[in-house]
Amino acid sequence: MLGFSTISLKIYEVILILYLPVLVKKLLLNKKLYRLIKHFVIEWKYLLLLTFVFGVLIPWEYKDELRSLSQRAFLRSLIQIVRLFLAIFSMLIPIFWIKFKIISLKKLFKIISYVVILTFTITIIDFLSAHQIRGLIPGARLLEGRFSGLNGEPRLFGKVMVFANILLYFAYRQSKDKVLKVAFYLTFAGIFLSASASAAVSLLFIVVPLRLIFLGFRKAFLIPVVFFIGLIIYTNGVLEGNGTVHKMELALGITMREKNTELSTVNEPALFTNFEVFDRAALNFLWNNPLYIFIGTGPNLISIPSSEYVDSYSRGIYGDVINSIPHSYFINVLSRSGLIGIYIIFLFFIRFNRKLKRLDLNKLRLILITAFIVNLTISSSLFFFVLGIIISIYIKYIYDNNSDTSSKFS
Repeated sequence: MLGFSTISLKIYEVILILYLPVLVKKLLLNKKLYRLIKHFVIEWKYLLLLTFVFGVLIPWEYKDELRSLSQRAFLRSLIQIVRLFLAIFSMLIPIFWIKFKIISLKKLFKIISYVVILTFTITIIDFLSAHQIRGLIPGARLLEGRFSGLNGEPRLFGKVMVFANILLYFAYRQSKDKVLKVAFYLTFAGIFLSASASAAVSLLFIVVPLRLIFLGFRKAFLIPVVFFIGLIIYTNGVLEGNGTVHKMELALGITMREKNTELSTVNEPALFTNFEVFDRAALNFLWNNPLYIFIGTGPNLISIPSSEYVDSYSRGIYGDVINSIPHSYFINVLSRSGLIGIYIIFLFFIRFNRKLKRLDLNKLRLILITAFIVNLTISSSLFFFVLGIIISIYIKYIYDNNSDTSSKFS
């Protein structure tokens, strides 16, 4: 029997824990604000019920002798329900800062710009110095020939740059500040350097097309031009070398993974073979156990039952059990709370988008729709912070324009 594995906290989670008493109090006293984020709270409450069912009452089990205690159903469900709670409340951090004038929106965007510039600079220095900076971090993965900086891996670096690109595009168009401009264009360079297929696909086929749709071809044309030129050059070099182009083709369905009966699970649709190992295993479990498509398996518990559905090739890499959750937010939510959770999350998006549309806040709608769709595909904890900034801008607009005199977000 294995013991506990290390339970690590991210920096934003530590900050949230310090803020939590104040944030919970403000949310409980503020019905208007609660109604804005209630859908995420409702899904969390449903997951709390599933924590009791699949973590305590009838806990998931699959080769538990190979798992540490914190990766088994009971403790894993408790840890994950707390992490999801913190992720939801990360939306309130920017709202709290701006409401109580700890920081202004303009200053917040400036700080985000400086963080992007600093992150990009460290990434370049780390790469050119053969990862000397990253080597100072205990337990950090060293991926030779890849740009990742202080992020866990190149994929995470790419995610950060994509979400920063979404935010800074809005901010730069509002103020034309030079720092915002520099940071905005560095996000494109960061996505190139990350060589992340998911980041490149998100930018090429979600972010840029939505800007063209919302803003018209002429206004948005200059932004992707640099990207497409760079993509052609970059594709012929770095991306081809590390297999990123092939991953992009898989994600888009242009090509399929090589078929081998030894790599396929029982009763697996061909489409599932295009997904990453954790997403693929989750989809196969749900496909073969359709009840859980509707009700879900509990807070990030899918890795326990889906371990049985890992293909033989991936099993040779990860062993007989997996502990990671699906990378796609859509598959993640479908796995943890089923179609019930999917319905709740999409209901939030539809209703909030409708509020912005009524106020003719099309630029803000662009951020919301882009961030929401991008997050469905690549999933990032940054999404909730971005959502908090969108809600902050929405609230500020209502105050400044007296659009709804009955709304009090104090």
